[in-house]
Amino acid sequence: APGTKVFGYTYTGGCFAEYVVAKKEHVFESKNLPAPEASTYGIAHMTAYESIVMTTEAAKHAGKTIYVAGAAGGVGHFAAQLAKLYGLKVIGSAGKELSLKLLHEMKLDHVIDYSKQNVVDEIMKITGGKGADIVYDSTYMQSSYDQSTRAVAKGGTFVRLGLEGQLSQTGAKDMTQEVVARGAKMLIGDASRYAAEPEKLAQSFERAVTWYGEGRLRPFITTTVAFDATKLQEAFEAFIRGEINVGKIVVKIAG
Repeated sequence: APGTKVFGYTYTGGCFAEYVVAKKEHVFESKNLPAPEASTYGIAHMTAYESIVMTTEAAKHAGKTIYVAGAAGGVGHFAAQLAKLYGLKVIGSAGKELSLKLLHEMKLDHVIDYSKQNVVDEIMKITGGKGADIVYDSTYMQSSYDQSTRAVAKGGTFVRLGLEGQLSQTGAKDMTQEVVARGAKMLIGDASRYAAEPEKLAQSFERAVTWYGEGRLRPFITTTVAFDATKLQEAFEAFIRGEINVGKIVVKIAG
């Protein structure tokens, strides 16, 4: 109905637009979600949900250990919280003060400071030399892949984002052979899967509203930027430099 507050995903673009057109099955009532928080769910949460809940099938792995690389990032911080919601023991890593603070605020089971600690060594200590049952890497970074690959347990699962063509754009390579060599399997998180399973898209957003209301999952907004061309450019440049790549950045439109 006119005036209903909604959030969701357009599938047609419209980044930073004040008005967009979206199919009704792609938007959902935000209910108790404040507008800034609701705006963060579009890509990041639906991507994390597809990877953790659908691809990894987290509900089947309660009690197992998952290492989330980039756990303080936009997708990663949702993935880490979702894994905890489904009963997994979550290990996260970060190297900056703000990122580490976020991981502790999310009450992850183990937090590794990669600026001072060796990620693989720490994961092996935590898991008794076994490695993580599940590794989720949403970073698109080769340096992270090199560590994550060595952290997965034999018989475990490595889940990454990005099809091969997307990886090549970042300079990262497909690590499937390395993962298989460790006796683990590689799965690919791909949010385009929602096109074939629209009911899962609805489920991801409806559960997000419920979990937010229960205080069990929330977006961490670290930066709010005014809707201004210059400020937007400055924010993007700072993001690329790695200065504000923690949690989510929100663009606020006046009015």
